[in-house]
Formats: sequence, structure tokens, C-alpha cells
Amino acid sequence: MQLQIRLHGSVLGDDALSSDEEPEVLRIDLPVAGNTKKVSDSFVRDLTSHPWAGLKVTVMLFATDAIGQKGRSSVETFLLPERVFNDPTARALIVLRKALTRDPAAFRADVADGMRMIQIRPEDYRNDPVVQLGLRIGAARLAQNGDKENITETQKLLWDLAMRLESGATSDAERALEQARQELRDAVQRQAGDEEIERLIQQLYDAMARWQRELAEKMKDPEERRRMEEQAEKMDPNSTITGDDLQKMLDKIREMAKNGDREGAKRLLEELRKMMENATPMMAQPGQQRQQGQQRGQQGQGNQQGREMMNQLDRLSRRENQLLGESEREGRQQGQQGQQGQRGQQGRQGQQGQGQQGQQQPGQGQPGQGQGQPGDGQWGEQQRGQQEGVRRQLGDLMRRLDENGMPIPDSLGRAERSMREAEEALRRGDPREASRSQRRALDNLQQGMGDLAEQMRQRGPGNGQDLAEIEERERRSEDRDPLGRSDGNYGDAVDTGTDKVPLELERQRSREILDELRRRAGDQLRPKDELDYIDRLLKTY
Repeated sequence: MQLQIRLHGSVLGDDALSSDEEPEVLRIDLPVAGNTKKVSDSFVRDLTSHPWAGLKVTVMLFATDAIGQKGRSSVETFLLPERVFNDPTARALIVLRKALTRDPAAFRADVADGMRMIQIRPEDYRNDPVVQLGLRIGAARLAQNGDKENITETQKLLWDLAMRLESGATSDAERALEQARQELRDAVQRQAGDEEIERLIQQLYDAMARWQRELAEKMKDPEERRRMEEQAEKMDPNSTITGDDLQKMLDKIREMAKNGDREGAKRLLEELRKMMENATPMMAQPGQQRQQGQQRGQQGQGNQQGREMMNQLDRLSRRENQLLGESEREGRQQGQQGQQGQRGQQGRQGQQGQGQQGQQQPGQGQPGQGQGQPGDGQWGEQQRGQQEGVRRQLGDLMRRLDENGMPIPDSLGRAERSMREAEEALRRGDPREASRSQRRALDNLQQGMGDLAEQMRQRGPGNGQDLAEIEERERRSEDRDPLGRSDGNYGDAVDTGTDKVPLELERQRSREILDELRRRAGDQLRPKDELDYIDRLLKTY
């Protein structure tokens, strides 16, 4: 299935399906699962960087089936959505870009003059030498000639300069984040396998972490911080988000995708896109802090960062506990298959009178014996990648602690080392050794939460109360979106007429039951019938 877009005024004729060389046609392939007879869905593509953004376009949808039959929709006309720029100089550059797109021949000289006029006023772009050089090069390029390559390069240059003025160093990270989000949504849409989904979720986590790091680095510049706070004053305080809000949404997306709720994951990915577009990405709420004065504001920001780190440690502990349960389950399955292999080998030895040759101790489950482990290598590599992802997130958190002048608890360092040991064991395909390392990592993560809480209490008044409020805040926000706003379209809820009963509570109970089943599955002292029953229950999850 393909979406074809042209500037308004172009003709969408019968040859549109085969006119691949027409430069004025923008073609977007839409991800559709195989063997689909009917499609009813929404697809999102970020075209705000395209030169046509903000201009009127005509759109048609084309489809081709397995035997080559083609169909198309009616023509729709609308304005292609564009990004809203807050920086006035960035807005001026986008206006020049639109003019160059509408009619390059007519407006080429005017756009070059406009770029020169902006270039001679460095105070309008914070004396940024990169912007100054870009404007000079772009104006000279347009003055030289108006061929298509020059026009295209200048359009891209104008966009990059506008994004630099608007977002600074975070623009590249922001684009990488959007690309990671889109790749995950496409994979969910076409019903990709669990391994690919997990890899793309981890890619989204990494992109989010990079974006937050670059944003925090950017906020160290007093001028940048002042400008962002001025922008925040003009926006609805309810649209302010924190890094913890974004991380909670990513955790929900991971959980839904893993549990098979692909539609829910797609919905939250779209919600994430809207949050990134419309919300003010501040690590704390600047409007509230400014009302309390500069000193109190700095303390409030520190408390907010501390709460975020505590919440992130809690999420890492839960994720490590999940990995531990999966390793214990795999180790038990290998042990059972090893026992079966031993019994078969012993029977053959008794018949052939071969004595003790080839015997192994029950529970070793060595690859290549008994029934074998055809999927162990793949399982171990997949689990190793997930364990590495948790370790990298822990490393990011430890770096943030150091950047905020907070001592890194020794327990977190021990947790990080245990995770590395678990990765090595998983690489070797040894789930039992991996589970031992993961249990040590989990114990140290939980100790680290206590150590960090004690540090926060010692840093100043109010922190103890903040820590006590974390769980209460989590409970209050069960039926709200990540921004704390009531929204029936975000987390599922059942409308009883007077109250909304959040299904998130049921999800939490389900997670607790699943963790308990995994714990029991790893207990080799339980009767075999009970272990088999637990295994059947786990498969239903």
C-alpha cells in the first residue's frame, strides 16, 4: 500500500502508479501485515521537515494485491502539517523556505536577500557562528544559480538552521528519537516477531536517554535555559512533562508489546509522538519553581530529579526481576531435558552393558545431550541483549547521579558488575549461572534504592516527604495520563457511571502473579507435577 502526495495543482492521472521518476511526487509505503484483506487503521509519518510542510497538497492512496490488481482512493486536498517554531528568527527562515518551495524561479533572489538581511544581524541568532556561516553560504549559492540541486540543498540548509535556533544540539537527538519511535510503530503495525520488537524497544529507550542527556547539557547554558523558561511561561503548565513521564510511557509500551497488546502499543506510540510535539521538555516544572523564588526553585528541581532517579531505579529493579524469572525458567527446562537425556542414556547403557560411560548428573542439562537445546543459543543472545539494555540504563542513571553531585552508592556499582557477569553467562547459554548473577544484581539494586533514599534525606528538608509521596503519587496517577491529566483515552478504564475503575490495577496484579509463578518455577524442590502445572500457567501469559 502506498500514499502519493503532490503539491496542490499537480494532476494525479492514471499513470501515477508507474511515474516513479516524477520529482514532484512524494511516495510513502505504508506497513501492512501480510494476507490482509481489509485495512482500517491510522498511519503517522512526520513530514514536518519536508519542504512542502505548511503548503496545500493533494493526496491519493494506492493499493496492489498479490495478483497485481491495483486500486486507488479519491483525491483529498489539505495543508500538510508543519512544525510550530517559537524562535522568531527560525520562523523567518521557514517563511523563506516556503517561498523558495512555492516558486523557486520567482523567489530565488528574494530568498537570497532575506538570508543576507538576517545574517548581518547576529544578535537575532545569538551570535552563533554556525548560523552566520550557513546563511552566508546559502545566499551565495542561490545567487550563483537556480538549478534543482542548489534549490534542494538550500531548502535543507534553511531547515537545519531553523532547527538549530529552535532546538540547538538536541535537534539531532530529537530526530533520532522520532525515527526510533516510527520504526517501532511500523514493526508493531506489520506484526513483526518478538525479537525484533524487543530490539526496537531498546533502540527507543537508547534514543530517549540520548535526547534527555543532550537536553540536560543544553540547560547548563544560562542563555538557553532562560530562553526555554520563557517558552514554558507561554504554555499550559499541564503540558509540561518530565523524564519520568516519558520513561513510564516507554515501560507501558514495552509491557503491552510483550503481552501481545499490539493495538495498545500503537496507541501509546502515537501518544508519545504528541507528547514530544506539544509538551515542554523540562526536567522540572519551571512555572512552579519561579513562583517560589530562585533558591527554592533550585531545591525543587533537585527534589524532582531525585524522585525521577528513585522511580527509574524501581523500574530497573522490576525489569531485572523479570529477566531473573525468565533465566530461572529456562534453567529449569534445561534441567528437565537433561534428566530425560540421562534416563535414556542410562537405559541404553544397561542394555549394552557399557557401564557408566556418558552419564551425567541430573539437572546439568548440558547442550547436545538428551533432546538437546535447539533454541538455547538464540534465547541466550536475546536475553543477553535485554540484560545489556538494563545495564546501560543503570549506567546512564549513575552518570546522572555524578553530574548532580550525588555520590554513587557502592551497591549500584556492584549491581552493574553482576549484570555484566549475567551477560557473559547468557552469552555462554548458561541460564543458571545468569540467574545467580541477576539475583545479586537485583539485591544490590534494591539496596541502592535505600542508599539513594538516605542520601536524599540528608541533602535537605522536604526530601523525606517527597520520598513518602512517591507511592501515593503512583496510586493517584493510575487512571491518568503520564502528565497527570485525567484522560479516558490514555490508560484503560471501565466507566461505572460514577467512578472509573482503572484496569492498570489488574495489570499490576497480573504482573505480581507472573513474577510469583516464575519464582516458583525456579524452585527445583517442588514436585514435578506442580512444576509442570506452573509451566502450563506460564505459557498462558
